[in-house]
Amino acid sequence: RAIREWLGLVQVEIINRPDEGSAHDWLHSSAIMRVVSELLECSFVKWDGANHVGALGTVGDMLFCDLVEGVNELPDNDWSVWGADEWLDMSTDLELGLMPGMTEVQIDSLAESHVTGALADHVLLYGTVEFLQSRVRGMDGYND
Repeated sequence: RAIREWLGLVQVEIINRPDEGSAHDWLHSSAIMRVVSELLECSFVKWDGANHVGALGTVGDMLFCDLVEGVNELPDNDWSVWGADEWLDMSTDLELGLMPGMTEVQIDSLAESHVTGALADHVLLYGTVEFLQSRVRGMDGYND
């Protein structure tokens, strides 16, 4: 089930990173507007013994599940964000273009080329300079 309640919190499982344009069109469609309107009509406030809390009831739960499933069925965004330590870690020092004793300027230039290369794969890469510096320090015999 896409929705779980735990300690009074609602957890929603979104398994997709939808494409922005598709999500916008879907959220502004008349069908979804109707579902959201019905969902609001199904909502109510109840006393749980300690607090007034919002609730949806059976029909509202089903409508909310339909919304979550709808998001999960949207076309996936083809961009992703990776840390350089994950994206580049399986590459050898030679494949990365690393050599012992590289200067900061050389590492910066190399990092820029890896970031540009990742963009071609629709990946936004972060932490690239730090990752490469760490690998060079390892080559030079320094401990991280």
